[in-house]
Amino acid sequence: MFDMSMVFIVPICCLDYGNYLASSKKYDANHRHVTEKENSEQWKIFRSDGNYRIMHVDHNEYLFASYWKTYSGGNNYVYLWIPRTDEESDKW
Repeated sequence: MFDMSMVFIVPICCLDYGNYLASSKKYDANHRHVTEKENSEQWKIFRSDGNYRIMHVDHNEYLFASYWKTYSGGNNYVYLWIPRTDEESDKW
């Protein structure tokens, strides 16, 4: 259940680089890459069942951490769902 009383539409800054989290090109029919850019994009952050969900406002796509690990093995790749959501992997 979404708590729409606690919805924030904000740019998300990547503090390590000074740029902003941004959408990028499609990875495949179900996923879109995310990247960092100098110009900000709008993201909606809201509570959902004790967690948070993050949605790209223009694309209406949810940010999620995939099960795929980076080459170093310590982190998960992050994508946007096109146009669906997986209620478990897009909660933060």
